[in-house]
Amino acid sequence: MHGHMIAQSKSIILLFLLFIPCVFLSMGCALKIEKPQGIIVPDWKEYRHGTVRFPSHEYHAIFADTPAQQSLGLSGRRELPKSWAMIFTFDPPTRPVFWMKDMYFPLDILWVRDGVIHSVSENVPADNGRKKYQPEFEVDTVIEIEAGAWRKLGKPRTLIIDESRSAR
Repeated sequence: MHGHMIAQSKSIILLFLLFIPCVFLSMGCALKIEKPQGIIVPDWKEYRHGTVRFPSHEYHAIFADTPAQQSLGLSGRRELPKSWAMIFTFDPPTRPVFWMKDMYFPLDILWVRDGVIHSVSENVPADNGRKKYQPEFEVDTVIEIEAGAWRKLGKPRTLIIDESRSAR
């Protein structure tokens, strides 16, 4: 009889342990999702690579060339590797709108025309797209780097982009 009660108690505890997560899931309680739903983050190998050189530092550059790459940007990624930049080019120049939907980290956004940085949106927060960012003038290049990097670089006004590397 005693063994049967222990087995029954274990079954009740097991059911309880299985039931609790179901309650939390149904309530939508603080479960951390690793990637935003529906976002497939492509491997870096699928991008064209190059460099962007500031007067005091060189960054590894990833080019968002296709409409799909440009639309996705850095969304869904956990980080931008140190000294890496994502580059968006526009021909003809335009006033593109950027947002931080499905982002996990802040960025500096550099608004560039003909190799000259005309303005910078510094420390743009990962706000899930609540705010939109757009230059006041037409640009031919937008560069995203880690937040605070532009200031650490000494607020450079010029850069050189080398697009010579193909996808890795």
